[in-house]
This record gives sequence, C-alpha cells and structure tokens, in this order.
Amino acid sequence: MKTSKGEEKLIQLFKSHGFSSIVATEQIQEYVTSLKLGDMVSYKISVASVSPLKETARGPGYFATFLYTFTNQN
Repeated sequence: MKTSKGEEKLIQLFKSHGFSSIVATEQIQEYVTSLKLGDMVSYKISVASVSPLKETARGPGYFATFLYTFTNQN
C-alpha cells in the first residue's frame, strides 16, 4: 500500500525531531461486507491521535494511531 501524503508529512515531522523509525505496529480490522470480483476499492487515511512524548523501552517516543477507511463503489 502506498503511503499517503498526510502520513508522509507526519513521518517527516517525527524524523525532523530525531524519531526516525517505526518500532511496532498493531492493527484492528473490522469488515462490514465482503469484497466481490470487480469492486472498485479506495481508501483514505487520517491521523486519529498522537500521544504526548512517552518513555519507552527503546527511549523516548510517540504513539501515533492512523485510521484507514476502505470503501467500494457503493
């Protein structure tokens, strides 16, 4: 999946402050309907939240939550 411009901007902001990598990810998925052959699928990504600076096992860091919303032609 290609990174969105908004996501790229947030990653660049983190990098400009010395936070240059994503250490871990977690996903929660919910499906409302099944995909069908011929469906035209699109998506949008939004930043749901960014935590205050936290001390992690790897040093200081942030937790960012991205919301991916997938839709079909309906």
